Amino acid sequence: NNDLPPQDHPKDDRPLCKVWVEATSITDTSLEFNITSEQADEVRYIFCQSSETAPSKETILAEGTEVEANGGEANEGVVVKFEELTPATKYTLHVVAKNSTDVVYAFQEAETEEAEVVGATISIAVDEVGETTANITITSTNATTVKYIVYDISGISDDEPTSAEEVLEEGIAIEANATVEVEVTDLASGKEYEIVVAAEGEGGTVVDSKTFTTTLPAPTLTA
Repeated sequence: NNDLPPQDHPKDDRPLCKVWVEATSITDTSLEFNITSEQADEVRYIFCQSSETAPSKETILAEGTEVEANGGEANEGVVVKFEELTPATKYTLHVVAKNSTDVVYAFQEAETEEAEVVGATISIAVDEVGETTANITITSTNATTVKYIVYDISGISDDEPTSAEEVLEEGIAIEANATVEVEVTDLASGKEYEIVVAAEGEGGTVVDSKTFTTTLPAPTLTA
């Protein structure tokens, strides 16, 4: 029957797939993204620094990490998180989605925050004091340099250290970012002393102090 219309060849009538990428969380060492796709059979991504050459669609499909297509509850997307990143650095998430009809590409660039600078800390504990010695524990964190000075405050003079800068210039160095036991010797009995500790780090300098008094000699008994 020549009046019949020609038969159409079977074809895929599916709509084109879609993909979106959004940065949802940013810290100094981590980035989190949400990948949303529709009508996709496969979704893959490559994450790299923005200074690197952007990968092609073919490279992403061949080498990229696969995530659930059209994924997430109510298709709200799939969350991917990257950690241990370099602060103040731009990164890009490159994403490709495909189905039998189309291959689509999306990307999102985000920059990690500046690194938070944590200041140095000091703690001092006077453990044991004798007539001429004192055992003292000094703990420091986030420091590059730690020094201390011990002086007699029974008669304070103007040349005694009063600032972190003076202690760091004139003091005795000990291990930083550690708990260090210090034995102070050659003290006079029955005197009041002060130990001043200063620490320096990326966040600046800090100073702390403790006072202690050496013991008097035991009285001598005579017959």
